[in-house]
Amino acid sequence: MAAALAGVLALAHYLWPVVATRVDDAYAQHVPTAAQTRPAEQLVASLPPVAGTTRDPYDTACGMSTPYCVTSPSPSLSARQLVLDVRRLLVARGATIAGRLSCDDVDAVLAGCTSAVTFHGVTIGVGAVGRRTFGGLSRPAAAYVIVVTEKLGADPPGRPLGAWPTLGLFPAAWGTPRCTAPVVGGCRHYAGTLVIRAPLSQARRSIESKFASWGLALDEGHCQTYASGAGCLFAGKKFRTLGGQDPVIVVLSAHADRDGATSVRILVGT
Repeated sequence: MAAALAGVLALAHYLWPVVATRVDDAYAQHVPTAAQTRPAEQLVASLPPVAGTTRDPYDTACGMSTPYCVTSPSPSLSARQLVLDVRRLLVARGATIAGRLSCDDVDAVLAGCTSAVTFHGVTIGVGAVGRRTFGGLSRPAAAYVIVVTEKLGADPPGRPLGAWPTLGLFPAAWGTPRCTAPVVGGCRHYAGTLVIRAPLSQARRSIESKFASWGLALDEGHCQTYASGAGCLFAGKKFRTLGGQDPVIVVLSAHADRDGATSVRILVGT
């Protein structure tokens, strides 16, 4: 089970950039120099928020470090419309459309659209997701823009996490996971089993409340009934520093126990 959860943690960390960017491999075959990308980066930096959105300076809504991240709580603002609006801004400033609009309904939470433009020979990827909800949680609509460089990929390592009680993620009564990757200055990963003295339905609401209060952007959320019982999976991410830096990923697998309580396998990492 721990290995499976570790796989989910990796998925939560990489799914958003991989799914939401979908920039054609052909675009990334040519790696531009810093001098070549500078005009494209300046163009992206000059973009205003599209109608109905505001900037997210932490980039949490976009799930990755990006020079342009806007978000909106509006359920009527679709991923398709966001991509078209952002792409229109880029084209109005001299960019050329280079990639078709592509949309994927990935799962109950992640569903996105992407496209690409070029500016002075450099590819700029545009991606967005629409607003999605799961139980008492919601992920706002968001759009981002990236300049394709050799740095495209996973987020850089963030600051280590502090001692578990200082994080304030979940109530102390639920228990304390152990640090599985201690480093100088803190811990890279916590893992273990927490126990919520409540049935799964109530535990689910408590988990949702904690995700929301801590500002985690929901990457995964679903509940299912199995032959052996019922369970729910949650995965979320947030950045602790402006500009999409210092990510924290939280993955929870909650299962109903026979005694009426709820066991929660947890992974928290940077």
